[in-house]
Amino acid sequence: VVFWGNMDLSYAGLRQLPDMKGATIHGNYDISGNFLLGFSGVPSIIDGDFIMKNIKNPALVGRKPQYTIIRGNYITR
Repeated sequence: VVFWGNMDLSYAGLRQLPDMKGATIHGNYDISGNFLLGFSGVPSIIDGDFIMKNIKNPALVGRKPQYTIIRGNYITR
């Protein structure tokens, strides 16, 4: 599955991300401000920036998803 454009899931009250394993996003992927339990569901390829500011779970702060290719910047601040 390929998505063209940005995907903004910021401050959506999510604990779990929608399952986008195997997907490619040709844009930015923003999951800022959620209390995520983990990175399950993160797309496989993000051509833009991966943005996760103000993540509410301290265990995820500063970590990148293990199986995701991020071609843009990894933004945490």
